[in-house]
Amino acid sequence: MDRNLETVIKNIINEIPNSEESFISQLKDNQSSVHFAAPELMNMWWNEVHSTLCSYIPEKPNQEWQFKVLSIFSTRSVGELKQLLT
Repeated sequence: MDRNLETVIKNIINEIPNSEESFISQLKDNQSSVHFAAPELMNMWWNEVHSTLCSYIPEKPNQEWQFKVLSIFSTRSVGELKQLLT
């Protein structure tokens, strides 16, 4: 499955509360870098976005929006992630 990382980031940002300004800002920085990245560097940018998510979402997520963000990134369902992470 080929997914567009810019679209994934946009969908993730839509789930994050506006109060999480630093998180949103970091993802927007990632998104703008991805926009200009060469295709052969996309794997590196997927890893970079993953790293950003790990910096802002706890190992054991405790809010619904956090599960939704991880669901968008991983393509796993929220229910499946709740079983795995709680």
